[in-house]
Amino acid sequence: MLDTAAVAGCLWDHFLAPVTRHNLDEIAGGAGKGRRFFAWLCGVHDAGKAVPAFQSLDEECARLVRDAGLGWDRRRIRRQLCMNCREFVDRSQDRPLCITRRAR
Repeated sequence: MLDTAAVAGCLWDHFLAPVTRHNLDEIAGGAGKGRRFFAWLCGVHDAGKAVPAFQSLDEECARLVRDAGLGWDRRRIRRQLCMNCREFVDRSQDRPLCITRRAR
C-alpha cells in the first residue's frame, strides 16, 4: 500500500495534468492539499489486498502468507459478499446463496 502511495506522489509530481492537480486540490480542501489526498487515495485502494478473504483466493499466494507466519480462520472466510447483490455466497459449497444468482 505504501509503494502505491509513493508511486502516486511521483505521478503527481511528474505526470498528472495541471487541471487534474487543481481539481484534486479543490476536492482535498484547497491549494497544496491534493497531492497528499491523491497519495492516500491511491494507497488505500489496495487495503482489500490485506484482507484474508482476498489473500485466500489464490492457493499459491495463500501458502506464501501462511509460510510467513500469518493465517486466518478458514470458516470465517468461506462466506463472501456477492458483489452484484450484496448477499453472501458460500464459497465452500461453490454455490451461491444469493437470490439473484439462483435465479439465473
